[in-house]
Amino acid sequence: APEPEAEPEPEPEPQTATPTPVPTPAPYKPRQGTCPKWCLHKRFGKFNWGLKCWTFQCQPCPDWVENCGEIYKKGKTKRCDRWCKGLVRVRPQRMCMWVKCQGC
Repeated sequence: APEPEAEPEPEPEPQTATPTPVPTPAPYKPRQGTCPKWCLHKRFGKFNWGLKCWTFQCQPCPDWVENCGEIYKKGKTKRCDRWCKGLVRVRPQRMCMWVKCQGC
């Protein structure tokens, strides 16, 4: 007589991967001190606060204090446009004025 077929092994339960927690950025403390006059230049008007809040030298300025609190909670900028690296070799003393280079 033929042997009865063995019961198939039950399939193991699928393992759910434990999600890797995303690290929370450390709270950013804005720079203290005096507001340089160049921060008041009208050219800053063309940038949005999400970008210009990271013009570190300007952080003590009243407009920055008023507008950047929530933005600082997101962590420091990593913005560094391609052209920044070339200009830093030519005019490193002006690097602090280039809004799009503050993450370099």
